[in-house]
Amino acid sequence: MAGLNLILVTHAEKLLEVECSDVGLPGRKGDMGILPGHTALISTLRPGELSYQPADGGARRFVAVAPGFCEVADDTVTVLTETAAPAENIDAAAARTERDELAAEYDRASFEEQAGLKDRVDTAQARVDVAGRV
Repeated sequence: MAGLNLILVTHAEKLLEVECSDVGLPGRKGDMGILPGHTALISTLRPGELSYQPADGGARRFVAVAPGFCEVADDTVTVLTETAAPAENIDAAAARTERDELAAEYDRASFEEQAGLKDRVDTAQARVDVAGRV
């Protein structure tokens, strides 16, 4: 069976390497769906939800990712991101608290400071969204 190899790496560790049938990625310019045979590409990623369907037919899996990059080549999807958290590893209440605190900080920040906080707020929101997928 032809499939994809998904490799997810953060600055600290290789978080995931799994065979899957498809991968969904939060591209900076829009969501991307990757299937076997996809043309080669390199893209930036925004904070959001990475999803994949395991090749063994198990339930679709979800991971919250921070900004990063992806490369697709030869049926391998490699994702490099600052941080990532699988849905089952996210404490939903803590994620909501973090999001709310960052959103309040963003609201109080100057225009210049908001640029630096935007991805942090979006990453926190992604964690809240993915936590709800368990």
